Amino acid sequence: MPELDFGNIYSSNGKIIQHRYAQKAIDAGSTMIAMKNSKGAVLLVSKPIVSRLHAIDNDHRIKRIAANAYMSYTGLLTDGALICSICKDAVRDYVSSFNSDITTEYLKSIIFEYVYMFTSSIGSRVIGASLFTIVKDEDEYSLLFTDCTGKVSRWNACAAGKGERRAFTELEKLSLEDMSIREMVDQGIKILHKCHDSLTEPKFSVEAGYIGIESNGEFARIPESEISQICEKYQDLSIDDEY
Repeated sequence: MPELDFGNIYSSNGKIIQHRYAQKAIDAGSTMIAMKNSKGAVLLVSKPIVSRLHAIDNDHRIKRIAANAYMSYTGLLTDGALICSICKDAVRDYVSSFNSDITTEYLKSIIFEYVYMFTSSIGSRVIGASLFTIVKDEDEYSLLFTDCTGKVSRWNACAAGKGERRAFTELEKLSLEDMSIREMVDQGIKILHKCHDSLTEPKFSVEAGYIGIESNGEFARIPESEISQICEKYQDLSIDDEY
């Protein structure tokens, strides 16, 4: 469609055409899951292993935005990385000006401003990525979901990417408030395996991290050895299995 080259175009039903194509990129992206309760917030990202030569463990998809905020993304990875970088710079200015950790609401406005800028500017295209952000604001933990339109919303648990629908079905079964951080990590990895089609999709590794009481409110990455043990437990699981 040549008209897409000239900026953001409205369709006959009032929707921006590029959003549809951006969402297709997100739906083709690797599955990511996030959960939160009063004890903390967890991010989990599946990373397809496209080659044995790829040093995938060093290719982090969970990025530090601030000391109390971390972000992950799926879809067009370069788009997600760009938004992370822009938000990190904006947060640095906030921390420098106010000498305090950024608040959830202010970070929410920053993310909205920059993602929406790509939606509304004639000289740019829509961001082809969805983003999760976990934040510790005083003693409260928050999970923010950002879609390609720039809408930023709060969730208790969320999923995005190729396995989104299946993941949501599994997340709705969980009693999140009764779970510890480690239990959320375990269940998140289980869900990622249930969403994976081993016949048509490449093998994947999992990156996971959390902010919570167990880490004194600081971000901690789950060690690779611990992730491998959990993955081994669920590696043969399919969406139809009841485990």
